[in-house]
Amino acid sequence: MALVGTIRVGTIAGLMDSLKRTNLRATLTLRSGEEEGIIRFREGELERCTVDVLDGSDALDEMLTWTHGHFALAVVDAETAPEDRAGTARH
Repeated sequence: MALVGTIRVGTIAGLMDSLKRTNLRATLTLRSGEEEGIIRFREGELERCTVDVLDGSDALDEMLTWTHGHFALAVVDAETAPEDRAGTARH
C-alpha cells in the first residue's frame, strides 16, 4: 500500500529528508502535469532519479522545481525485491 498526496512547494524535499533518515527501500513516484518522475531509495540513501529522458542529478533538479501535482510513496520489502543496480545514480 502506498502513501499518496499532493505536491506543493517543499513537499518533495521534505519527503526526501524523511526517507534519508530511515533504513527503508522505497520508491517515490511523482506526477506534475504530463511529467512523471521516479526517485528510489535504498537503505535511506538516494539510489536513482529519473524523469522523462533525464536521470541522476538533472532529473532530481527538475523534480525539485515542481510545485503542483501528486505523489505516491511505496515502501519495498527488501527481502522480496529483485536487485536492480544497473543505471544506479547516487547523489
